Amino acid sequence: MLGGIDGLLQNRYVAGWAWRPGSTRACHVRVISAGEIVAEALADLYRADLLRAGKGLGHCGFQARLRVDLPAGDNVLALVEAATGSAVGPEVAVAYTLPLESVPLTPLAALIRRGTWSDEDVLANLAGFHLEQHCREMGLPHFVDVVFRYILGRWAEEASLASYVRALRSGDLTPDSFFAEVLVSAERKRMTAPLPSPFDAHFPFRSADRV
Repeated sequence: MLGGIDGLLQNRYVAGWAWRPGSTRACHVRVISAGEIVAEALADLYRADLLRAGKGLGHCGFQARLRVDLPAGDNVLALVEAATGSAVGPEVAVAYTLPLESVPLTPLAALIRRGTWSDEDVLANLAGFHLEQHCREMGLPHFVDVVFRYILGRWAEEASLASYVRALRSGDLTPDSFFAEVLVSAERKRMTAPLPSPFDAHFPFRSADRV
């Protein structure tokens, strides 16, 4: 598992990220100070900077609320995987000031969003969808329908389904290039609804539990 602590936000929250390559499962992490668990969270918040850095689909940030007040001054915080206690990234020294509300809000807060991302970000990060694997597992007709429902919100009409299945079977299109073609289509450009995130119930490209 990769990740780390980025800093301390207002309202008693520790911000950071954690990601297990090859999986869209949210990582469960704990923040440790002086041997004590002081915060805990699922790393499932969307951060555009993590998406741009190639950390999965970007949904691996967290804000963990402190359970206790830390001693005033510098505190060394460690991030660990909750299930195993294994360290995730290096220890970090953060300054804790009381009252915490006086600590300036860091730029990290502006990066953290729940839920969605732009079509452009999806297009630039198709590798995170593992489309080749999903195409093999689903079979060509089902894969084409799933992509249509995910991007366009409808089933593929019969002619399009047959055409795309032929192109994928012959190698004229790869799963990534097919996905990209639908994503930049005129029909998609007329739509305003954002695409579902990996933690939305409608997200169809969930990885198997590969840990």
